[in-house]
Amino acid sequence: MDKVLLVAERGDERFEIVDDGGGAGLLVFRYAAGHNTHDYLQDDVPMCQRCAEAEWGLAPAAWRRAEPGERPLWQRHAEAGAAADGEGT
Repeated sequence: MDKVLLVAERGDERFEIVDDGGGAGLLVFRYAAGHNTHDYLQDDVPMCQRCAEAEWGLAPAAWRRAEPGERPLWQRHAEAGAAADGEGT
């Protein structure tokens, strides 16, 4: 299961640094208005933070630790969609 390590929010944007458990690295996601617009594979947390700063001007100080059990936004959307598909059946 994917584990959110760090989160940042700015206006209608949300940023996540996620470990997918695959060992290839970490993913840095950007969402705008709840939609995933970008995801980049990086080697470690500092590289993810530098990527977010270079791509979207997100200051390193903007990041916070994810809450225990906090899931990636894309995963929550997928779960909500699956639940909605099962309604009324």
